Amino acid sequence: MTVFLWCRHREEGRRFQDMRYLVLIRKSLVGLIGGVVLVAGIAMIPLPGPAFVFIPLGIWILSLEFAWAKRMLESVKRWVRRRKASK
Repeated sequence: MTVFLWCRHREEGRRFQDMRYLVLIRKSLVGLIGGVVLVAGIAMIPLPGPAFVFIPLGIWILSLEFAWAKRMLESVKRWVRRRKASK
């Protein structure tokens, strides 16, 4: 019985380890893709291109995994609402 429990516990631990790697891979991919989109948007400020679309899109992608980006996105949303209300 204890051998079965030990094997089961070991298997669950392995699943948890695999899940940690998947979380790390997801966070890395979201960071990479969001960062590339954000940098492209920043580069489009002096260059021709829709920077006003790419910058919020990059922040939105980053906000899927990072709390600081979520706070930034919320502050931008509040700023847009205030600007809209003042017109």
